[in-house]
Amino acid sequence: MKQRATLPLSELAAGMQIAAPVTDAGGHVLLPEGASISDAILGSLARHEVAEVCVEFEVAEDPAQRAAREAAATASVAALFRHAGEGVATRALHDAVLAFWLTAP
Repeated sequence: MKQRATLPLSELAAGMQIAAPVTDAGGHVLLPEGASISDAILGSLARHEVAEVCVEFEVAEDPAQRAAREAAATASVAALFRHAGEGVATRALHDAVLAFWLTAP
């Protein structure tokens, strides 16, 4: 499961992935979302006086927690669609919403 965290520059390491665009004080984008941090980028961020960066990383999820999260998402989506009927389009929308909820952090 992927998680996001905003970390101070001192806790960043090469190989981490940027989860949100990094901007300077003037609002100019220094790094786009999805960029990978390198040692050179760490130096550049320090020169631009960037205090913290939002990064994304993979976390091993406990199977019991995953099952509980999936059950809660399934129940929530079922409650949203309880009066929606059983049409093909309704089922497709239900499945799309459930898939989104299951992949959301």
